[in-house]
Amino acid sequence: MNIQDVLRMDHNKVNTLFTEILKSKDAQKIQEYFGQLYKDLSVHSDAEEEVLYPRVRPFYGDANTQKLYDEQAKMRTVLAQLQNISPASAEFKEQIRLLMDDVMDHVRQEENTMFAAIRNNMSTQESEELASQFKAAKSRIQQQIEGTKTQAQRV
Repeated sequence: MNIQDVLRMDHNKVNTLFTEILKSKDAQKIQEYFGQLYKDLSVHSDAEEEVLYPRVRPFYGDANTQKLYDEQAKMRTVLAQLQNISPASAEFKEQIRLLMDDVMDHVRQEENTMFAAIRNNMSTQESEELASQFKAAKSRIQQQIEGTKTQAQRV
């Protein structure tokens, strides 16, 4: 698998979670989906910032890459705010809709322009190696998050 395939799978999963949140009427289900969305978006964006963006910046450009970093910073802020809103509220769904719009715009930029830049500037082998590095980073970040939760539960 190349890096585009791995990213596309993550993007599709996040889109599915947004859809499930927006169509559900069950506050507990919404909370579960949001928990998964929060985790998936956090791990994905951290891995992109650690592994992917530094690697593509030389050929994708400083301005384009910085825009991706900025969009993810905004996403983190919105995710943090959503944690303080009741999943049963209309405000929660409205904020989820806005976040979904922003995230899917970000996804489109990556899949349309960044993927083309990767295809034009990286060999198949480099793209596959980048995919392996990205998956390894996601796994490590996921373990760190779970380790932090376990420590917090002990306190």
